[in-house]
Amino acid sequence: MKRATIVLLFALTACGSTSLASSETPAASSPSLAAASPTPTPSPSPTPTPSPSPSPSPVASPSPPASGYVGLASCPAYASGQHPLGSPAGPGVGVHADPTLNWVGCGSVTVPPGTSRFLTGNNWQLGIAVSCPEDLNLGFGNSVTFNEVLIGGATGPDSEAGAGSWTDSGGGIMAHGGNYQIRVTSPDLRCRWHVAVYPS
Repeated sequence: MKRATIVLLFALTACGSTSLASSETPAASSPSLAAASPTPTPSPSPTPTPSPSPSPSPVASPSPPASGYVGLASCPAYASGQHPLGSPAGPGVGVHADPTLNWVGCGSVTVPPGTSRFLTGNNWQLGIAVSCPEDLNLGFGNSVTFNEVLIGGATGPDSEAGAGSWTDSGGGIMAHGGNYQIRVTSPDLRCRWHVAVYPS
């Protein structure tokens, strides 16, 4: 009887330890537990935002010197020994004076100013007077020239010019009529001029 009790206890002990051993499965082997604990992933470090480079401030370029003026108020003073500006020759036969087509100035400009033009027939006349500084040493050559400007900006066929540093009561016949401006071209800003258009 005692031996039968011992065998039974031994059998119960062996069965109890077997069930305990099977219930103690490591946590790592359970798939539900492995999915519940995700492996940590490193978060990306923030990319530094580049600061905008300062835009260069515009540098003001100096204004180019004026090439000429209509009117004498802004013109340079007379140079030493320069003749006073005279008057253009008056209108001849077949042409007439027009006070709106009469200008004084200095340097190189186009008259009438802006986009204004004048219309004339053939054999119209131009009256001119010119005064340039003696230190330009122009001799007897042309000083300030007066050219027709066609629509579109091309130079017309007729031209007149001052002779040397001083021309008074000058002028001439311009053979071709048209729709014109006058381009005054001067060798120096100090050259003063007076021009009158006498339409036919």
